[in-house]
Amino acid sequence: MASLLYGLLTWIVLLLMTITSLTTLPCHPYEGSALMDFKRSFRNAKEDFLCVYLKCNKASSHGIGLDLSSSYLFGIITSNSSLFPLFHLESLNLSWNDFNFPSIPYGFSNFSRLISLDLSFGWDSIIPLDLSSKWRLDMPNVDKCVRNLTMLSELDLSFISMPSTFAHVLANFSSLKLHKLSDCGLHREFPVGIFQLPNLEVLDISLNDNLSGELPISIGNLIFLNVLSIGYCDFSSSLLASLGNLYQLAFLDISPTSKAFLFERERERERERERDDDDEIQSMAKLTSLDCLHSVDVQLSGPIPSSFGNLTRLIALDISSNNFQVLRYLSGLERVSLSHNKIGGSTPTWMWNGSRETLEYIDLSHNFLTGFVNNQINPPLPKLMHFEISSNLLKTSLPSVPPLVIYYNFSRTFLFKEIKSICKARSLVVLNLSINSLNDTIPSSLGNIGSLSILSLGKYKFEGMIYDGYLKGCALKIIDLTENRLQGSVPRSLALYKARVFEP
Repeated sequence: MASLLYGLLTWIVLLLMTITSLTTLPCHPYEGSALMDFKRSFRNAKEDFLCVYLKCNKASSHGIGLDLSSSYLFGIITSNSSLFPLFHLESLNLSWNDFNFPSIPYGFSNFSRLISLDLSFGWDSIIPLDLSSKWRLDMPNVDKCVRNLTMLSELDLSFISMPSTFAHVLANFSSLKLHKLSDCGLHREFPVGIFQLPNLEVLDISLNDNLSGELPISIGNLIFLNVLSIGYCDFSSSLLASLGNLYQLAFLDISPTSKAFLFERERERERERERDDDDEIQSMAKLTSLDCLHSVDVQLSGPIPSSFGNLTRLIALDISSNNFQVLRYLSGLERVSLSHNKIGGSTPTWMWNGSRETLEYIDLSHNFLTGFVNNQINPPLPKLMHFEISSNLLKTSLPSVPPLVIYYNFSRTFLFKEIKSICKARSLVVLNLSINSLNDTIPSSLGNIGSLSILSLGKYKFEGMIYDGYLKGCALKIIDLTENRLQGSVPRSLALYKARVFEP
């Protein structure tokens, strides 16, 4: 017994020594000291600042990776900060902090070995001119500042305001694989050279609604491109026909908001409407690696071709605000948004067929749906959590709630008959049945939905009284019962809710 215990203790000691040797790797003293000085310059920095976030090279012990994202850093980084002597860094992540400074300091040009740089969500201000413009009298030539960063393969400057000329500088960074400039306030013409960087795998320039320029056909040559997000920009030419060769593309967002873009597309369509739409839809159908397609308000129309059945990896689909009248051939979907289309008749049969076991999110709002297939009001969707079908022409009883649904919106749908079926739900957090035409009383079993937090029954033509015991079992925070035909006094239980709208 003693020998067994001794052997067990020996094994534990060896294991702890192994774990310690794997998780602690000393860095050069001056680098550790510099990083601690950097920490002391901020308030509220995490206690494990140095131990966890600095990755060192096993051979040289130099710090090569620093991840300080979401580290509660509030303060200023100046050009003489103790951060910038860490010359050996290859990866630096300062995202999701709050650096209160007029501009990003010039010291970043010292990191000549950087491969990955993430400054997103860190500065509310601008890139300094020596990183963004070709020349300024009191600033060095941009080449002197940027040339040392040309090894970058990952650059994320999302949600940082910057001059548009900065994007032109990056067109020469041929090593870039990940490039994110989302919501940076870019405007004017976007450099074509960015779309020609041969190694690009991720390109996100979305949410720059004043960004203009032509989308070159050469974008179809980016054979390694995995993510393309150019939604809500102001590009002026058609794109989809150039995408058919991007066989690695897994995420596509081409949702525009620009009226100029839409008007130009309308003029094109007046000349070659049928051929144009068909070519673009067929081009999307060739992207067999897609798992997420976001194509909102692109004004595509007509039926979806059978070739869409080739998108076997697609799990998230948002083609809201188009003119599609029918959607077929897809299976295995997890997220579907088809709002603001012209889908009429019964709900699409594919929802109850190829995707019934996988669907988690459905948005069919603002269409012309009139009912459910075969009047089926018990949708067999065991994984569904979000069910949005508001603003339709449904003339049916309220469907039962699938077991995992937490968000259920059937407002503005002309429901009739009773709503007692809803009271069997056990996971509901948000329930919206407002603006319907049902003459009914509020069922007492509504209080059985213990998870219910937001309840909207306004303009429903409910009659009768609300008894004090109805809602005691709920976790309600917001309740809307406006413009009904309710009678009597307001129940005392409603006084416990933090927010309420009530008009008997």
